[in-house]
Amino acid sequence: MGSILVIISGFIPFIDNIITWIYPAFNKMLDARGVPLRSDIWIESIYASIILVSIGGVMQAYKLSYFFPIYAATYSLVMYELMRYGFEINPDWYHRLGFLFMLVPGFYIIYRLIEHIKDLKLQDEMQYNTIKRLSKLNKIKDEAN
Repeated sequence: MGSILVIISGFIPFIDNIITWIYPAFNKMLDARGVPLRSDIWIESIYASIILVSIGGVMQAYKLSYFFPIYAATYSLVMYELMRYGFEINPDWYHRLGFLFMLVPGFYIIYRLIEHIKDLKLQDEMQYNTIKRLSKLNKIKDEAN
């Protein structure tokens, strides 16, 4: 469960782009201060991402799952700094491209996570069967004595 939270935390900073993609009018909405609502969602998503990564860390998330939040944080920082220093960037195109780049290793990480879970289940089943056999052997020995 911790790994799932960490993976989700990597996607949350892109939620404003996903909303804009689904509902284009969202891009023009402003909050009470006159700031684009999209910016508010982005800032709030960064904070939510930190919380989810922290909870996932406490739940001992799979190490490879930390790729998502590290990638999202690095990507967001670079994009923010480029815009702050005056580079005109159309965030939709770059964010979508960044999101696609995140999916490639993301599928690999999810695959590895599923394989790890299968290995844990197999290990648990082997342990259960071993204990079951040993208890049967103990019963046979006790009956023989």
